[in-house]
Amino acid sequence: MEVKKPIFKTITISLAVLFFVNVSQATFADSWTMYGVNSSRTNCYQNAKVLPKGVLKWSFDVGAEVNSSPAIANGKVFFGSDNGKIYAVDIETGKEAWSINTDNIVDSSPVISNGIVYIGSRDSKLYAIDAETGTVKWTFTAENRISSSPVIYGNYVYFGSWDKNVYAINKSDGTLAWKYATQDRIMSSPAINNNILYIGSHDNYLYALNTQNGKLKWKFPTKNFVVSAPAVSGNNVYFGSWDKYVYAANKLTGSLKWRRATGETIGRSIAAKNNLIYTVSDDKHIYCINANSGGIVWKKSLGGLVAGSTPVIVNNVLYVGSADGNIYAFSASTGARKWALKTGKPVLSTPAISDGILYVGSQDGKLYAIK
Repeated sequence: MEVKKPIFKTITISLAVLFFVNVSQATFADSWTMYGVNSSRTNCYQNAKVLPKGVLKWSFDVGAEVNSSPAIANGKVFFGSDNGKIYAVDIETGKEAWSINTDNIVDSSPVISNGIVYIGSRDSKLYAIDAETGTVKWTFTAENRISSSPVIYGNYVYFGSWDKNVYAINKSDGTLAWKYATQDRIMSSPAINNNILYIGSHDNYLYALNTQNGKLKWKFPTKNFVVSAPAVSGNNVYFGSWDKYVYAANKLTGSLKWRRATGETIGRSIAAKNNLIYTVSDDKHIYCINANSGGIVWKKSLGGLVAGSTPVIVNNVLYVGSADGNIYAFSASTGARKWALKTGKPVLSTPAISDGILYVGSQDGKLYAIK
């Protein structure tokens, strides 16, 4: 596949330093290499030395919505766009390193492992791309669109598809290891913890599958779509549903621990920190919930017609994009606002943070770097 040279203008003032990741653990030593921070999708990192203060460093314009959530490794930030392209942008200069074309929208988010970027496209393909050069190593073609964000665990890359299947693909050569069929499309992204894969489906269930062979361990019913990527923390798996509830289920048995009603559908994922979880509902609020009881600790209004991105926690600060076009920083403990930065349109992309710089996409067609 042809690697495109930079063609879009950028505004650049940048300096960022890297720190390396183990993608299967909840801590990392390099960068933010996947949506959700780690394979358990906790969206939480606790050892940052520097935090962003809400000042624009640079923006990179791709001319189409950026709903894909960025990932960072080896001096580059990687993401997809509704223009069908996958990009690598230099984190120091804000300039394009490379881009490749796919044949449809890219709202899947990348995972980087051993110098390879894995990301899906609505052209039904999963791409494995050399992170340095942009050379496509292999593609795997599903039977329908891929909006699910892949996760790496051991030798496999896992993801769901609109074709109703959960896939495990050999990360080295793109061959199929196994697939498991649900009853409706999958837009949820898988979480993996202790050899169990958790993923939602539009058939209203959350599934727990054996990572080695794809065999069903249990499934949990809700009353509407499960688009949210689950988060696994402690003994539980947490997730939201379009039935307006947040759920906590035992990660081994699937038994319900509690559920918490919100005012509208929940399509965003969970952030989990210690005994608290955080989620955003389309009732335009962000919720901080006691992970043990399901009680509301605090909730905060967000602007816009619907909610924005999945929240992420770094140290004790919660970062989230909003449909009002802002990127917000709140105290994770109290919900008090620390800062906001305005973009031109809704922010559904989930922030990624490396060395005090926050990277996030907006529907105004730009990727933002915020110091």
